[in-house]
Amino acid sequence: MPSAVPFLVLVAMVLSPLLRHIVTLAVARRPPIRLFTAATVGAVLVVHYSATDPLHYLALGVTVLAGLPAVWIDHYQFRLPDLLTLGPYPLLAAVVIATADADRMVRIPIAAGIVMTAYALGVLAGQLGMGDVKLAGMLSFSLAWNDGTTPLIAVVATLVVSAPWAVAALVRRRRRLPYGPAMVTGSALALLVSA
Repeated sequence: MPSAVPFLVLVAMVLSPLLRHIVTLAVARRPPIRLFTAATVGAVLVVHYSATDPLHYLALGVTVLAGLPAVWIDHYQFRLPDLLTLGPYPLLAAVVIATADADRMVRIPIAAGIVMTAYALGVLAGQLGMGDVKLAGMLSFSLAWNDGTTPLIAVVATLVVSAPWAVAALVRRRRRLPYGPAMVTGSALALLVSA
């Protein structure tokens, strides 16, 4: 419903300084306000256009509230804090249980487990950190809401999105690359493609 878009943009603009403050407290740096606000507005609009029911809306909202500050912290410090990656798990699990949909209650943990296993292989190869594994699980709760393929689409989209960043890091001779921003961007693209 397009009439809700101006209200959602307003909500995002109110949320943006609060989420930005979380990042500032964690890393003692302020993300660029325009870029952070644009990311928040984009995330809220992705939630709006991809949520299929009120509980999915809630799951996506929780994911955005935790995921957006987490990826900015990852950008600055190459770490994804447990508070923001593991903290939402109980609430997301409660939302899934609240659906009373047996298929969903089975599909989501299986999809999260598969995606987390794939990311754990990246940890074993020395290319990813455990924070990426935890973030992948959190994202999978919202991605696998309607089907089990959306998390897989997100993994592929993440690889595509991260490729230019990886090339830029190689050119600049950087050995470390925050993967969280690419994961969240790939997940947003997967949600939009699957909506």
